[in-house]
Amino acid sequence: MGDIIAKFGIQWPTILYVLGNTVLLVVGLYFLLVKPVKKLMAQRKAKAEEVFKENERLNQEVTDTRLKYEKLTADAAERIDTMMKESQKTAENRAADIVEEAKREAREILTESKKEADAERLRLERHFKTEIASLAVDVAAKVLEREVGEKDNAKLVDEVLGKWAN
Repeated sequence: MGDIIAKFGIQWPTILYVLGNTVLLVVGLYFLLVKPVKKLMAQRKAKAEEVFKENERLNQEVTDTRLKYEKLTADAAERIDTMMKESQKTAENRAADIVEEAKREAREILTESKKEADAERLRLERHFKTEIASLAVDVAAKVLEREVGEKDNAKLVDEVLGKWAN
């Protein structure tokens, strides 16, 4: 082995120098590239999990609101039926007035229920739009940070390699 090293003119200090530089390069790349990328990926994963949890919560909230709306509609229909039965038992001259009053109240209840449901839907849509816009801004910021970070890292690596070559 010593003959081969001597034949090519390689000296032990040169081998140690190259091995040391290789180790420094690997360690430097780990801290400058691998570690920040892992950290960024963990942050993105955590943010995505938060968004999914929030989405599940909002979906549950929408479902609850829809169930409340359906219950109000069912209650209104039940109320109308009760009022109609009562109106049929009353005198014929008052029957028409009572039925008309029950229908008017039902329309008001349905109109109010629809207004409440529409208002809740609009509130949720605004909330979703805000969340989506916020997420889009966060993602754009992360992408910009990442792009700037890679350029800076490439410049730093070039500078370090240039210093090592001298």
